This record gives sequence, structure tokens and C-alpha cells, in this order.
Amino acid sequence: MAGDAERDGPESGPELIEELSGRFLEIQSLLAETATFRGFLSDLVALAVRSFPEKVSSSVTLMRGGQPETAVSSDELATMADQAQYGLETGPCLTAFRSGQEVIVTDLEQEGRFGEYPGKAVALGLRSMVAMPLSGSGDAVGAFNVYAAEPGVFTDGSLVRARVLASVAAGAVEIARRLTEQSQLNDDLKAAMASRRIIDQALGITMAQESCDADAAFAVLRRRSQTEHRKLRDIALSIVTETAGAPPVEAPDFVPGPQR
Repeated sequence: MAGDAERDGPESGPELIEELSGRFLEIQSLLAETATFRGFLSDLVALAVRSFPEKVSSSVTLMRGGQPETAVSSDELATMADQAQYGLETGPCLTAFRSGQEVIVTDLEQEGRFGEYPGKAVALGLRSMVAMPLSGSGDAVGAFNVYAAEPGVFTDGSLVRARVLASVAAGAVEIARRLTEQSQLNDDLKAAMASRRIIDQALGITMAQESCDADAAFAVLRRRSQTEHRKLRDIALSIVTETAGAPPVEAPDFVPGPQR
């Protein structure tokens, strides 16, 4: 991977475009090689550190249950810089998340926003920073943060780098969100199918006991559900358990075997 020579990187023009093209290739490699979402974000903040000619730290803030949390960071300095904002409930990364706009701090010693935070950041050895909002499906879900020990770091080419990396992080967050939703949908479908199997078994038992067809058996289950103020699935489960002498065993998920 890249070495210290990269810290002499260009700030604008064709050389910057060439450098960013190289970064995209690195990002593609990360996407192909990283096994987990958190692992990808960790590699991404490490790439951010390598992408700037100045010494920087980087982190990703995500909202969990309405509270900010540092999902990954390049080092302890970035984590402490994040946590100082969380404790004060103000700062560039929180403002970027809440406003959906990037926040650039040229010199923390001259910064008049964010209450006590600039002083705490300076005490950590920081002088400038940028926070980029991370959006998923139009809604901000966190921020991509880059901190520097020198003032005036985030201008021109440096901002382009930060924007590219933030865009990639936002894309990764959105993919993770969709995968989570798909996983929940799969779980819901499995639960619905299990309920359907139990109800079908209870219908068969009721048809045999009452010598009736499926519609009449379903009416029997529905009346019992209304009378006992219990869900139809619970009524069906009781019938199957009483008849079999034990709760029904859920059918395993189908896994296709090897083709012959």
C-alpha cells in the first residue's frame, strides 16, 4: 500500500484527478476483499489517513438508537475528538448529521461555533477538521470526520478527497441498511410460513374432529380466537399440541443438496 511519499500529493488539476483515480482503485479492492461492514469502514478511515499530505485522523460517526457512536476510527485521537462532541452535544460532526451539510473548521483556535468544543479539541492537539454528512435514502445517518493537527488543511483538493471518501462511506452504510432490512424481511417471511403450517395442521385436525370442510373449520378457529381473545396462531398451536401431545417441531429451512 501507500507510503510516506504520498504525503506530497497534489491539491488540484490533472494530478489530483490521477490521484483520486488511484484511490477509487483502492476502494474497489477494499470492497472486494473486506468481509464485514465494520471492517470496510475501518479500512476506509485508514485510507483517509493515507490520502492526505498532512497528518490526519479519521472516524465515522453513526446514530444508534438516536445516540451518536463512533463506529470506527483510525486512532484514539479521532475517538476522543468524537466523544468530546458527544459529551457536549455539539460539534462539527453532530452539526453535519443534523443539518445534512458539510462543516469545515479552518482553525479551531479561531472558531466561535460549537460552544466549548473548539477549546477541548485544541487541547487534544487539533487545529482543523471537516465533517461530512452520511446519508442513506435521503436521511442523514451519521458523519465522516477528518481531523488535522495543522490549521487550514481542508481546502480545495483536500475537500475533494474528503467528499469522495464520505460518499463511499455513505454508500456502504446504505448497503448495510438494505441488507439488514432484507434479513428482517426474510425472518418475517419464515415466521409467517411457520404460522401458516401450524394453522393448516390445526385446520386438518378440526376438520377431522368436526367432520366439516376447511371453511367451516376455519370459522371454528376464528370463533375460538375471538372468544378467548387470543391470536389465531396461538389457538392453532394449542390444538396441534393437545392432539400430538407435544408442541410441533418447526420444519428446517430447505437447503438444496449437491447436483448429480
